[in-house]
Amino acid sequence: MGRKDVVTRQYLSSADVFADVVNLALYSGKRVVCATDLTELDAAEEIAITLEKSNAEPKQRKQTRVVQKYRDIMREVQVNGEDGYLARIIVGVEEQSETHYAMPVRNMLYDALNYSNQVRRIAEVNRREGITLSAAEFLSGIRKEDKLIPVVTIVVTFQPEAWDGSLNVHDMLDWKGIPSEIRARIPNYEMLLLQPSDYDEEKVSNPQSTFGVIMGLLKYASSMKDFQEYVDQHEDVLSNMPSSAAAVLNEFCTLDMSEKELEEEVIDMCQAVREMKEVSRQEGRQEGRQEGRREGRQEGAIKVYYQRMNYTAEQIAEEMNMDVEDVEKIIETLDD
Repeated sequence: MGRKDVVTRQYLSSADVFADVVNLALYSGKRVVCATDLTELDAAEEIAITLEKSNAEPKQRKQTRVVQKYRDIMREVQVNGEDGYLARIIVGVEEQSETHYAMPVRNMLYDALNYSNQVRRIAEVNRREGITLSAAEFLSGIRKEDKLIPVVTIVVTFQPEAWDGSLNVHDMLDWKGIPSEIRARIPNYEMLLLQPSDYDEEKVSNPQSTFGVIMGLLKYASSMKDFQEYVDQHEDVLSNMPSSAAAVLNEFCTLDMSEKELEEEVIDMCQAVREMKEVSRQEGRQEGRQEGRREGRQEGAIKVYYQRMNYTAEQIAEEMNMDVEDVEKIIETLDD
């Protein structure tokens, strides 16, 4: 496990942050679930698989092997259901520091293992309490009226680049030559993903949470102007960052903060992120000047700003004191 995985998992394990994740993923950012609605669960999912060897002695033919999979974080969440009913769901959060191209299958497996464990536990309770089962119910150990708790897995990534892998199992399948009638019958499994590139602060009722601010900051990391505006708008949160949140920003914004600096319980991140952007700006200018000597000063600098720092024509014009129309003309030659 890399350092990014360690710090993000520690951050997401906080009850307040976990509640923010649930609200953003399941309630479109409305503040519905609170930390007090969460109950920590064992993150281990397991299933017993029985294998039969035809060439073994009769007593050794059947061998049971327990397969265990560990989720990153798992909680039971109480939600106010319809008609005033207090409902329960199980939420697993999986952190990915970079794209995992088999993630939909991995999530499907995690959820299936959880449902399998629920069936096993219900069957154990029925057997322990001596509940009479019909012949059909005896096969599984659960009664017709027994119900399972819904399970959902949320994938969280803090990588600024958009996730470029599949978001459901169907997108991973080879459909060449498969008739549409068959395709319609093959079950799909959707992946629920939270990533900076999709973050929309206008839809979030609690944009001042550390989770929302981190998502927004990483979303605008490639644009100097938008980044500075975002920092200014969220200075209150950034100036009072819990150390676990600061550690996430340190990793994904490459702030190079020392371990000693991150030991403080609350950290002012405003200066650190502004200095990081200023260093990027100065490096971009230096690279632009070097490129300019090789290709013509203006064209070389614009090439660096546009292609490597993702500046817009307006931002380049402001940096270089040029007309936007002149910058756009040069950009057109770069795109050809």
